[in-house]
Amino acid sequence: MSASPPIVAHRGWATRYPENSLPALQAALGAGVSRVEFDVQLTADGVPVVIHDPSLDRTTGQPGSVLDLPWDRLRGTVLRDHGRTAPLSSLAEVAGELAIDPSVTAFVELKRHSIERFGATDSVRRCLDVLMPLAGRIVFTSFEAPALEAARSQGAERIAWVLRTWDEDSLAFARQLRPDYLFCNHEKLPPDDSPLPADGWRWVIYEVRTAALARSLLDRGTDLLETMAVGELAAALVAPDAAQDAAEGWAPSATTSPLLAAASTVRASPRRRPPPATGSCWSKRAGSVPARPPAPAS
Repeated sequence: MSASPPIVAHRGWATRYPENSLPALQAALGAGVSRVEFDVQLTADGVPVVIHDPSLDRTTGQPGSVLDLPWDRLRGTVLRDHGRTAPLSSLAEVAGELAIDPSVTAFVELKRHSIERFGATDSVRRCLDVLMPLAGRIVFTSFEAPALEAARSQGAERIAWVLRTWDEDSLAFARQLRPDYLFCNHEKLPPDDSPLPADGWRWVIYEVRTAALARSLLDRGTDLLETMAVGELAAALVAPDAAQDAAEGWAPSATTSPLLAAASTVRASPRRRPPPATGSCWSKRAGSVPARPPAPAS
């Protein structure tokens, strides 16, 4: 079995398909990636759904808030981007799909808006109840420490904290929280290329779009690279441009080279059918799509 590259698919292959949609997640898996990340909000009746914003405007072009509408009203809502459409999915639908492949790890990020509306304990419980089919392959993820503490107390095997800022107070709190993974935006890292502190967690750095940045981060001790440009970054790591490498003076370190060696062996799994490269996705609700504003970075 071929190894997976050190990539986490940020909302799926979101540079090609509507973010947080089943086609985006399936396309990332079809590109050989075995780690996906997606966001969760709760509907007015407490159903976890896979979407980043509480507002529907940016991803669907429709008015309204996920938090104010019941699932029965939201079912069939269409996500739109990149000339493709896909239905808004419940967390149960996504969990059922990902459970088919035992190699998949899912970073499930519960968003602040739902935590504030339903409370940390209840919102976490609603998510974990649904995630049972994925059992130990879930990494419960959040910016909000109370949600992670609630997840741990309710039996989550692994948690990931997303840093809002890079400072000593945040790193000190991370040492107390002891997450399995620590996420950070690459723009918030110290600019001096110093090694990332090794304190028992694995580093996941986002939003990584270029091979040069990926190599630099891997050399600093990054464990996983989170990107929306899944196939593009995987291809760049598998087949780097030798002339560009020489010009940049880059050579893999002892820490980096095993990761890139793993990336170089990636092949799409025959069990993962990538979505068609046409204007439609797997959903029967395909159609033309208007342009949308840029996605928030976190």
